Amino acid sequence: MGAGAGILPQLNFKGKVSQVCGIDPDERVLHNPYLDEAIVATGESVPYPDEKFDIVFSANVFEHLSDPIKVFREIYRVLKPGGLFLFKHPIMALCCYYCSNNAALVP
Repeated sequence: MGAGAGILPQLNFKGKVSQVCGIDPDERVLHNPYLDEAIVATGESVPYPDEKFDIVFSANVFEHLSDPIKVFREIYRVLKPGGLFLFKHPIMALCCYYCSNNAALVP
């Protein structure tokens, strides 16, 4: 989520997992060389079916969202049971807030 244009080679998971899908509201995601599939979309409405992914990864996205709770719920929806959501946020206090308020995040 927030796959971007693929300017960070350290975020290249292609070939290390079975499939890498990315979404981003910026059309440059369509040219991201590290993705097997790219879709122009936002996290508020993820265009994938329920329980599609084993892992969802997002770095430095949540500080830009107007409704992060809605995005967390969408991530929960597309994760398989037991799936992992890994995210990086530049403001540690907000990471702690999100994690400590998980009742609001999980439907």
